[in-house]
Amino acid sequence: MGNKSSSKKPNETLEEEYTSIGLPKISGEDLENDLERELYIAINMCRYNPKRMTKFMKPLKKLDLLSKQGIKSIEKAKKMLKNMEPLPPLAIYADGIKACKEISNQYFADPDEFKEDPEKVTKEANSNVIKTLEETRKGMEVKGDSRVITGIKDEQGVFVILSDICEWVGDGKPGLPPYLERIHKKIGLNVYPITEENQACTMVLIEDFTNSMI
Repeated sequence: MGNKSSSKKPNETLEEEYTSIGLPKISGEDLENDLERELYIAINMCRYNPKRMTKFMKPLKKLDLLSKQGIKSIEKAKKMLKNMEPLPPLAIYADGIKACKEISNQYFADPDEFKEDPEKVTKEANSNVIKTLEETRKGMEVKGDSRVITGIKDEQGVFVILSDICEWVGDGKPGLPPYLERIHKKIGLNVYPITEENQACTMVLIEDFTNSMI
């Protein structure tokens, strides 16, 4: 007899482990759809147990359009995760989610504009998430940064995050994506459809708030 769990999707297996080890509970009021939930779980599992996440990279090697450089990026990312020290999980931050939704509505509401210059739209969205969040907290300065991941429709959250990590490493950037940095304590995210082929995950990572008047 085969292992019953072998037919499960990676995100289902991850969620079971996520729950069993007591990571922060996820409320339906915090995250609106399954992909947001999967992304949050995948990020926190990458932080909490990075070595365990390397086994999910195997399917990435089977992608039809994967180049030799792409395979090297996967191997490099696996090595980095294996050597990465565990980090505490990110807490969901409601104001951060609200800021991400506002940015998503502002920058990804027009599919034609996104298709015309996706890099420009993504860059502007990234730079304005923190600004939007600061405006909701008058007199407070946000310590943090933001990131937009695109092209994730129909993908499971674990593969979205692992693909992003591989791309980050493949571009020769130092370290790992911001959501795997120790300084961040909270996260807000919003998945928003851009075109029929693509969705965007607008993400904000928060360390803390400081009173700019002091």
